[in-house]
Amino acid sequence: MAGNVPSDAVRDRGERPAAPVRRQRPPAPIPPAVDPAKPETMYQWFQGRGIGRETVDRFGCYVAEHFMLQTGKPERCMVFPYVYRGDLINRKYRDAAKNFAQEKGAARTLFNVDTLAGHDTAIFVEGEPDVLAMVEAGFPNVVTLPDGSPPMLRDEMDPTDKRYEALATCADDLTHIQRFIIAGDMDGPGRNHAEELVRRLGREKCWRVTWPTVNDAPRKDANETLQLDGASVVRECIDAAEPYPIKGVYSGDDYAQDLIDFYENGHKRGLSTGWPELDKILTIRPGDLTIVTGIPNDGKSEFLDALFVNMARAHGWKFGLCSFENSPPEHLAKLAEKYLHTPFFDGYTRRMSRCELAAAHRWLGHHFHFVRAEDDSPTIEWILEKARVLVQRSGIRGFCLDPWSDVEHTRPGNMTETEYIGKSLATIRRFAKANDVHVWVVAHPRSLQAERQGEKPMPGLYQISGSANWANKADFGLTIYRPDNDVPLTEVHVLKSRFKWLGQKGSTRLRYLKATGEYSDDLEALA
Repeated sequence: MAGNVPSDAVRDRGERPAAPVRRQRPPAPIPPAVDPAKPETMYQWFQGRGIGRETVDRFGCYVAEHFMLQTGKPERCMVFPYVYRGDLINRKYRDAAKNFAQEKGAARTLFNVDTLAGHDTAIFVEGEPDVLAMVEAGFPNVVTLPDGSPPMLRDEMDPTDKRYEALATCADDLTHIQRFIIAGDMDGPGRNHAEELVRRLGREKCWRVTWPTVNDAPRKDANETLQLDGASVVRECIDAAEPYPIKGVYSGDDYAQDLIDFYENGHKRGLSTGWPELDKILTIRPGDLTIVTGIPNDGKSEFLDALFVNMARAHGWKFGLCSFENSPPEHLAKLAEKYLHTPFFDGYTRRMSRCELAAAHRWLGHHFHFVRAEDDSPTIEWILEKARVLVQRSGIRGFCLDPWSDVEHTRPGNMTETEYIGKSLATIRRFAKANDVHVWVVAHPRSLQAERQGEKPMPGLYQISGSANWANKADFGLTIYRPDNDVPLTEVHVLKSRFKWLGQKGSTRLRYLKATGEYSDDLEALA
């Protein structure tokens, strides 16, 4: 079984690691404990879990009183010091009732992350005692996030949830890792946690561990396996780790839970766009590709910005934006208007205050991340590489490329434009599916016939410059159309919906609020 797990020898697979989008600020150290208490009862507690004194001392664990919000009073706690690049930057407190706390304002990092230097394999477990258990079993290259598993996987993320911030803090410490072994808890939340880790770390790099089942009783985690079965069984489980299934290669067993869910619940509707009338013909889910077109200045980018603010506000989604038509400050100003419902500049109504702008910027900084090529036009491969970094570091659920025409297209001489666009869109779709990220691509139409009898032509997917593959490869196709530039009315046409439970062909009208760039499906003001 040991042959199934790669050693720490680096394997050159020809993969270029994704470069960081923005370097994280180093976490600030905190003062060390003064005369930390290490009573014999602490060592006895760890010994009961199969963890020896030497391992406990190696991690600097001790006992101290700490005020716990859960009980409203100081409690005697086990303390796990978090060290990052040699500095003490956080402490995790655990009381007898399994309540947890951390230092207020401390940066989130991976517990034991410094040991990954020199290893090309990292083992992820769930909880500090599991880290100590794995070290006791002979695996030093093991880490855990400081916060527990989510009770369920949700597209609607809690904006205050810092559960995965440690991946962003430690992103540079993980770039050299070739394999991630996910050895978390076997319960429902543990499986949910594993799925999100795999999404962020990259499924192609992840291996999974199955803890043993004895007399029909499955072991929950590494520590329980060490305690009940011994270090040799822990090592056997790690040696028997298997690669995570890669999307596109499955066995029937991989669909067992999906089949049950489908039987019980049928197809799941997507997430709301924020406009009830539009929801009747379009909803959003991760993993799909939407092509958006429209006549220049009819509001394609403005509409998408409003949609993204709606989804960030209602569902907690985070977005990556690769926009060539606005600088980040200009783009942030437009997003701030939609978030605050207030103009950025003076006009018919007052502009946002500096205080309001600061509040908006904090919110936008959490939900929106920018991909920028400062020197020249980037290729599709470069853009998706940066988007992959944002999946790992920030957990984005949506990504927008606007517009397609500003990408550096390096089409081989023996490939037609139709073939090139088809291949490029297939690459984007694979990225969307593999990372559970909804991707929007804005593509301009080719020149249309001149207006006739005062009517503007409305482009469709087959009028986009270059290829019919814009219609063929899309999961969803939208046209944003403003029939009369003098009337604040925008039409959203759904021209294609690959999945009828998520949307259908049709159109709806939205009122455009020019002062803030917002849209409303309340059309009474136009009457």
